[in-house]
Amino acid sequence: MNGISLVTVTFAVVITGAALWKYRSKRNRLSNHRYSLQRILCYGREDVKIVLIETLEDWIKVSKNVINDICESGMIGLDVEWYNNGRIALMQLALTNGLCLLVRLNRLKCIPDGLLRILQDKKILKIGVGIQEDCAKILIDYECTCRNWMDIRHLVRSRRQHCTKLGMAGIAQEVLSLTLDKDWRIRAGDWEEGFNKDGKLSPRQIEYASNDALVALNV
Repeated sequence: MNGISLVTVTFAVVITGAALWKYRSKRNRLSNHRYSLQRILCYGREDVKIVLIETLEDWIKVSKNVINDICESGMIGLDVEWYNNGRIALMQLALTNGLCLLVRLNRLKCIPDGLLRILQDKKILKIGVGIQEDCAKILIDYECTCRNWMDIRHLVRSRRQHCTKLGMAGIAQEVLSLTLDKDWRIRAGDWEEGFNKDGKLSPRQIEYASNDALVALNV
């Protein structure tokens, strides 16, 4: 009987120790993310790097490191843009290390395999504003089910009940003290052929799109 009790107590100590280690490890990882994110609040800061993905070759060049970084952090900021009633033309992914990918799906004509796996992975949290609608459109346009997402509007509403402006601009101002460029002409602009109809995204389109993913992740 004493032997059984001793084994039980020892086992309990091991389990408790493992749980504490896991908790501390997770908390340390979140602290590291917070420190990193404080330096990459928005597009234009020195720790932010924007990469345009316009071909499958562009994706292949960055995909290995990007997938590893996302799997390690377990979270991304996610947003999409489209023009008129067309298919999604641009997908924005913000990483905790300051990298923001602007994937021009209208040029690629598909979601690359590695990106598909990220979107479908239940272990990777996708963070955005109005992200349920975005995920529904991803499913309709590209037959991809986006799993494990969180709309930060619900988080802000629960933590800051006085906040009534729950769009991206209002949340950025309330939580991060950032003023975003939310010119409707940029939002409603041509995400397929660019603002100047030359096939290239304008600097303001790039800033607008990048901030939506980066700010969501930071909030």
